[in-house]
Amino acid sequence: MDPTDRFCRNCGAPLAPAPRTGLFNYPVPSPEQAAGYWRNFFRPFFTMAFIFFGAFFLFAMLLLVAWFFMFRS
Repeated sequence: MDPTDRFCRNCGAPLAPAPRTGLFNYPVPSPEQAAGYWRNFFRPFFTMAFIFFGAFFLFAMLLLVAWFFMFRS
């Protein structure tokens, strides 16, 4: 019997998976866990970008209003 077999060659019953050994023995996350990981990973960057662009937009609006009142005839 080969260790990579997934089914019994005699009866066709599913075999238990072989235990993982070695350096790369880590659990594979489900798609929901992976999505949550990336969502939580990028959350500080989105918050920082929101604050930065919000402040930039506010500053640009203040400059536009100041320019409008300074140069209107």
